[in-house]
Amino acid sequence: MDDFSDKWNPVLVREIRRTLKSRVFGATFLLLLFSCWASCIYLVVNNMEVLNLVERGRSFCIIYFSILLVPICIVVPLSIFSVSSQERLGQTLQNIAMTRLKPAQVLHGYLWCGVMQAGLYYSAILPFISFGYLFRGVDIFQILLGIFISLYFGWAAWVWGLLMGTSVRGAVSHSICLICSLLGGFLSLFISSSFISILFSTEMGVGVVFGFFCLGIPTFIMMSFFYGIANERIKITNRTARPYRVILGEDGNILRFKPDPNSLYHEVPQWHEQTNSEIRNQ
Repeated sequence: MDDFSDKWNPVLVREIRRTLKSRVFGATFLLLLFSCWASCIYLVVNNMEVLNLVERGRSFCIIYFSILLVPICIVVPLSIFSVSSQERLGQTLQNIAMTRLKPAQVLHGYLWCGVMQAGLYYSAILPFISFGYLFRGVDIFQILLGIFISLYFGWAAWVWGLLMGTSVRGAVSHSICLICSLLGGFLSLFISSSFISILFSTEMGVGVVFGFFCLGIPTFIMMSFFYGIANERIKITNRTARPYRVILGEDGNILRFKPDPNSLYHEVPQWHEQTNSEIRNQ
């Protein structure tokens, strides 16, 4: 058990510590709880004379899921964007390059940090959704499908924010990518809230599931494509230690040094001591 935490992704551990200490996460969590309590009191008082418990249970679930979608589709993607963009602006990727972490491990650390935040938000909202379930009118399958839809399109917003964060090159590009990340989050919020509204406003039917698959499959393809681009843009190379590539011959001798145009230094070193004299004279 002592070595259990050592096996974790170090990027994930670092970002979890930052998240739990940040004021944005604390303020968002408290606002989420306050909004749920206020909505609960309002719905109970406003529907005291309503005898149809079916409509009351559906309205409860719609309100609570709508409140949940705001941090899932807006706050978490912006957090992932901020973390991934600061890696490039602060040039901390050079420090990560000294470790054995692969680009995919760095991206997984960012995304799993978003999963951790979303899990805390879900833990705060699920008791209120359970309270709405007590009024009947909704079943467990609808609630589970609502959780899956919110997570699915939230994950799409997270990957989009990750792509925008890894695309930052300077102050100007940071502002442009921030706006694009916000637009992607609002689009995900609109789509997921529309599905949630349809899911709990009517009887569960084949049309909702068919519509989700028609939109979910292209979304999955785009998420995979965006993740691949982000993985290529965050390639970790230690430019100071490897400003060139070594070209070897068939016998293992060094033929020449090929400079890296993206490195900090373009000077090609002298011939290695194992280089043949014939190649030196070329």
